[in-house]
Amino acid sequence: MTGPADAAPAGARASIIVPVHNAEAYIDQCLDCLAAQTEGAIEVVVVDDGSTDATGRIVRARALTDPRIRHLRQDNRGVSAARNAGIGAARGRCLMFVDADDALAAGWWDAVRPHLEGGEDIVCFLAGAERERYTPDELVRATIGGPGAPPLAWPAPPWAKLYRADLLAARGARFAPDIMYGEDALFNLGLYASGARCRFVAASVYRYRLRPGSTTRSYDERFVESNERYLRALEKILIDCGRYPRPVVTELVDASFVRSVTLAAVRIAGLPRRGDRRAAIALTRRNAAFARRLARVRRAPGAGRLERFVYALTRRAGPGPATALLRPALRLRPQRRGDGWAVI
Repeated sequence: MTGPADAAPAGARASIIVPVHNAEAYIDQCLDCLAAQTEGAIEVVVVDDGSTDATGRIVRARALTDPRIRHLRQDNRGVSAARNAGIGAARGRCLMFVDADDALAAGWWDAVRPHLEGGEDIVCFLAGAERERYTPDELVRATIGGPGAPPLAWPAPPWAKLYRADLLAARGARFAPDIMYGEDALFNLGLYASGARCRFVAASVYRYRLRPGSTTRSYDERFVESNERYLRALEKILIDCGRYPRPVVTELVDASFVRSVTLAAVRIAGLPRRGDRRAAIALTRRNAAFARRLARVRRAPGAGRLERFVYALTRRAGPGPATALLRPALRLRPQRRGDGWAVI
């Protein structure tokens, strides 16, 4: 890891961690919104994850004119490793995470500042939040999804959340570098399940950019193996927290499995070439761990229509009419062709 570690404000009240990889088209806009407020007691920790485009040059130039911006560089190891490096380098009492292709809303600092010195472990900013408090079990179920989950938006990502740095240090909270999808959910689930004090604030501070090629809207053939690691890590969190008997742990892990498989199926359905869709489905259903989990969920008492639909879809050798019906069956909007924004 390289970077001007001594250039940051020593008394930073908040550290904004920005992992970035080849985001030359977006990083300036991201930094613009972070630097727009005049508060000196923040730092922006930009962790360059081995970018090969102009990202590094852009960030270094910004750091020369704004001492609140720090540019740290590491070899390409993925977004989780970059976020972890940012946690390790941060000096603020509180931490926030912003992805390089996203932005914070105008006036975000006015919403965040009053909560820097409070007694909360995590402050979640969510437009239209109806309650200030949720129980640990409600937060866990909302993050995992499935039956019994309260209607709470965006509990899994680290965006639009203010974390106490000493909480993360005490819990050893880090993102899992070997998990492609759901690493952010595991990060928060470990905190929720352990009883972290969370407060929800009805304020919109985050703008999530919707891009067809982003990691949350595309399919990677390594998904199946990564998802199995995610499910095992989830099971360990639920067992270690001591809140749930074994049958409930199994129920929650199965619910998370169905949700993740459904998301993967949606991404497969969005692949433009029929041959790619056929290959992705075949690859998925050949995985032994995946097949065992899917068969158990399919046979489990109370398996619903959605679980049976996903099971039937993934048992097919090719996409066929089931894939064509996937989006309407799941009541999803068509995938956007260009960039857009989700307001959080």
